[in-house]
Amino acid sequence: GYITKITFNKHNVILLYCYKNISRDLNITIYMNSIYIGIRHLYSLKLTHNNLNPINITVDYDDNLIILNFRSYKRFSE
Repeated sequence: GYITKITFNKHNVILLYCYKNISRDLNITIYMNSIYIGIRHLYSLKLTHNNLNPINITVDYDDNLIILNFRSYKRFSE
C-alpha cells in the first residue's frame, strides 16, 4: 500500500480541544478505534509516526479523525 492522498484542507478541531469545542457527547470508543485503524494502516506501510498525540490528530466536520504532522515518521525494517 501507498499513501495516496495529501490533504491541505483546514479541519474542524484538534482532538486535544475537541471536548471544549463540540457541544455533543464524544464517542470515545469510535475515536479510539479510528486511531487504531490509522496506526495499523501506517504499520502495514512499515511506517511509524513517532509523535502521535492529541495535538497531531484532528476531527473533521463528519467526525472522522485525521492523523497530522508526519515530520517525525520513520520507516522500519522488516
